Amino acid sequence: MRALDTSTLRREAADEWQAVIERIDQGQRFEGRALYAPFFWATQEEQETRRHGDTETRRHGDTETRRHGDTETRRHGDTETRRHGDTETRRHGDAETRRHGDAETRRHGDTETRRRGDTETSVDGQTLAWSPDLPASVPGPASLLAHLPPATPVCFSELLILAQHAAEQHHHAGERRNAHADAGELPPAFPRPYLLWAELLAQAGRLTLVNLSNNAEALGADAATGMPGFSDWRLPGTLFAPADLFGGQLKRLVDDIVARVGDGEQVAVVTPQAARIQEMVEERMRDEGTRMNDSSSILHPSSFMHGSLDEGWRSIDLNLTLYTDAEIFGWRQRRPVAERKRKRDRNAEERAAFLRGLKPGDYVVHIEHGIAVYEGLIRRTVGKTEREYLNLRYAEGDRLYVPVDQIDRVSRYIGAGDTAPALTRLGTQDWERAKRKARAAVQELANDLLDLYAKRQLSQGFAFSPDGEWQRELEAAFPYAETPDQLRAIADVKHDMELVQPMDRLICGDVGFGKTEVALRAAFKAVQDGKQVAVLVPTTVLAQQHYDTFTRRMAAFPLKVDMISRFRSAKEQDEIIARLARGEIDIIIGTHRLLSADIRFKDLGLLVVDEEQRFGVRHKERIKQLRANVDVLTMTATPIPRTLHMAMAGIRDLSVIDTPPEDRVPIKTYVLPYDDQLVREALLREIDRGGQVYFLHNRVQSIYYVADKLKQLVPEAEVGVGHGQLGEHQLERVMLDFFSGKDDVLVCTTIIESGLDVPNANTIVIDDATTYGLAQLYQIRGRVGRSAQRAYAYLFYKPDQRMTPEAQDRLQAIQEATELGAGFRIAMRDLEIRGAGNLLGAEQSGHIAAVGFDLYSRLLEQAVRTMKAKLVEINFRPTTDKEARRQGGKETREIDDPSVSLSTPLPVSASKGRQPAVKVDEKVLISPLVTLDLPLDAYLPAEYIADDRVRLAVYQHLAEAQTLRAVRELRQELRDRFGQLPAPADYLLTWLEIKALALAANITSVVTTAEEFIIRLPEGDAHDREKLRRRFGKDPTIRVGPQFVRLDRRSLPGESWIEALSGVLATLGK
Repeated sequence: MRALDTSTLRREAADEWQAVIERIDQGQRFEGRALYAPFFWATQEEQETRRHGDTETRRHGDTETRRHGDTETRRHGDTETRRHGDTETRRHGDAETRRHGDAETRRHGDTETRRRGDTETSVDGQTLAWSPDLPASVPGPASLLAHLPPATPVCFSELLILAQHAAEQHHHAGERRNAHADAGELPPAFPRPYLLWAELLAQAGRLTLVNLSNNAEALGADAATGMPGFSDWRLPGTLFAPADLFGGQLKRLVDDIVARVGDGEQVAVVTPQAARIQEMVEERMRDEGTRMNDSSSILHPSSFMHGSLDEGWRSIDLNLTLYTDAEIFGWRQRRPVAERKRKRDRNAEERAAFLRGLKPGDYVVHIEHGIAVYEGLIRRTVGKTEREYLNLRYAEGDRLYVPVDQIDRVSRYIGAGDTAPALTRLGTQDWERAKRKARAAVQELANDLLDLYAKRQLSQGFAFSPDGEWQRELEAAFPYAETPDQLRAIADVKHDMELVQPMDRLICGDVGFGKTEVALRAAFKAVQDGKQVAVLVPTTVLAQQHYDTFTRRMAAFPLKVDMISRFRSAKEQDEIIARLARGEIDIIIGTHRLLSADIRFKDLGLLVVDEEQRFGVRHKERIKQLRANVDVLTMTATPIPRTLHMAMAGIRDLSVIDTPPEDRVPIKTYVLPYDDQLVREALLREIDRGGQVYFLHNRVQSIYYVADKLKQLVPEAEVGVGHGQLGEHQLERVMLDFFSGKDDVLVCTTIIESGLDVPNANTIVIDDATTYGLAQLYQIRGRVGRSAQRAYAYLFYKPDQRMTPEAQDRLQAIQEATELGAGFRIAMRDLEIRGAGNLLGAEQSGHIAAVGFDLYSRLLEQAVRTMKAKLVEINFRPTTDKEARRQGGKETREIDDPSVSLSTPLPVSASKGRQPAVKVDEKVLISPLVTLDLPLDAYLPAEYIADDRVRLAVYQHLAEAQTLRAVRELRQELRDRFGQLPAPADYLLTWLEIKALALAANITSVVTTAEEFIIRLPEGDAHDREKLRRRFGKDPTIRVGPQFVRLDRRSLPGESWIEALSGVLATLGK
């Protein structure tokens, strides 16, 4: 990323424009669009002026200017320009251009072209079309209407509003045009690249026009806009009328349908919930003795259609009513999201995140050889085969070449801070000593975590009931199609809630990806079993928004939802607290006020924490007290590193929602020095398309000054101001004005950071963006782009500001994180920028620095998994003699943990002493190492994937593939992304398929000699050699020994050995 100041832009524009001028002077033609660019003369240091009588000569660098009377002659290289009065003549070689007023004549050799206005004529008199901003083949601005066949029906709705919008856009375009012309960035005669409203209507005159507005509006539109006379219009009159709205109240919808059918009216229902509604209608009609296919009934099963339409209507003339999701639920239905390809292992994705963007010069860690500097990819030939390797440089210039199929053993180095690490010396015990110390520290930490985990798993929570009828009805009323990730997260939460152990699950999903719906369904499930639910949010604004969402979704059910925040008066808060203690409130939504000492629950069953990282230390301690015996669901879009790390290490259960809604588009992000004109353009562009803008200024002391400045800069906009120091009623009014669309621009602080959802706001301007953290910038940017509309984010910094390297890294990272669902990657990048030293406290920083964060995480993850999976018997002091006799001085407990393959006993904390140390087996930190030596040139050619960083990321994914299915999916993915596989890439995939077969058979190596392939069986393997011999039959090419299986290579011509070797490995794996 580079920040270009104005002077740099001027110099670059001058250079480019000078090249364009020279091409024009030489008579060269331009294909496609004409080029318009700002033109500023670059200044030179040397300047000389001489005068002789009436003649003045000035030299400025390579340019000489001579003035004599009214004539000025300028020479620059081979170009000479002469001005006399209104005439300018420019010569370059044998090309000459003469301009006089709006006429221009160009001569080049025997060719002469004359231009006046927008008309260009060649020497033979042929008129040429010319448009300065469209391809030369287009004669001028045109609309889609101009390309329609005559008499095509075209429907116009809200004519008066259309005319007003056209007039406003024309006005704003004129302002922008004048501003650019005044700045010298556009020529004064720059043609208008759009049609005026009257010109558009003139093109519409040959079409069949249909007016969907009511007659009164059409009369006004005709008078105000010059619309063609009513004889040209087909007026639908009262043909269509709005359908009734039900807001998710399905019982009222069913009553309405049955009543209309009883009156002889036709009804059609189009929704993804059509089957559910049809079932409810059938049940109601059975109660009334009417059958769906009864000849007396107009309603037919085909009246219920699974699909999606934007809006319904009633037609009196047709005696027909159409209901869609807009009327049934109050929201428009998105198209269902197609099931994505099966996701690769989540841990593999997380590991790959550490290598993305790796460039030469970065520090890396090899799990077996230590810390090195990555110096790029290198292709080497060993024996007769060519492969690609990672080139790693160690201390004292030693080199290690890592085969690309072992790239999973390498990770980016992230230390405890920004200090460069010491490189490991190969051939010494330095790295082993560092790992031993880190392993000991990890075991100590794992024992601490074991205490916490055991206490939680052994505490008796509440096992919630399976889903009932009301739960299914609530979920059927969800007006959107759930994404696959969302469905998995919902299933994970329900599974945890139905266990007796308290739930502790983290839901990580990007903004707008459906986390709130997961929490809402969990809350409803808890309430059905008579439990209370607390939803804890960091801001008052978010509390209000969640309250509105929960109330709307649960309106059809007999439960009570309330909110406690500073939007409530002291008297209202006291009443809410009393009702909460009496159990009269089922779901309470609130800010940190919920954590006060005077809050008492009658029977709390579920705690939902939204954006946990926004709460302070004191608040988190109170949350720990609340979560002791209740189910806890935490939601975040950008998990803080500690939360992320605990989830990765297995202490907290994690569900990730990274599938975006189908109609979501990435946010376009710009990082720029602050400029008033650019701010005005950004705001007007959003307002012109009917949208709204957040302007983030995070200083209350100067926020009103900024708001007043914006009002002067953009007088067309209604500007509101919102910040946390406003009174509760004042802030509520500001937010409601913005929600309702009364204000076009909301100047605000970071009070909007969490959860605010205004789908019509699709531009955000962040002032002084260098003052925010990376995760915070990502969260703030997520306030826009929550609909199908393209969203824009402008991150401004002070033009004269010198940014720190960390600030530059943050802005670059947020600008690069354009893909949907990048929250997880942002958390990883934040970890890189800030270091991992504060992750687990100062006492662990040295060990993180010694081995790097990734290896440290793997050690801890393995320690935790070992702790959760192994049977550990703990001596403890029984509370009674009877228990001592019953338990025999030992106690175990069965757990239900999806990360453990068998139901294994879990240790109980002893009343005396500590848990026994947990051993870490380094062999299971990464995938088993299979050594392959095959006669294949296996690599990804640079001609196939040219970018080294992309090729490295692809290698990372390939190395993580451990099964045949995974390799075959990657083969297809490579074809889809990069085209047909060249031979070396195809051989690389074959290599990985053989590796997957070897892994499945627990084979440690396959070595090639001139005569045979030698397959080493694992040491101490219980293979029955005789059974293996019988399995391979009397095949003379295969010999089975105590430690090896040998395949004769001489009898396998060409590449037939690939199939033969794969067959042997597959047999060994059975």
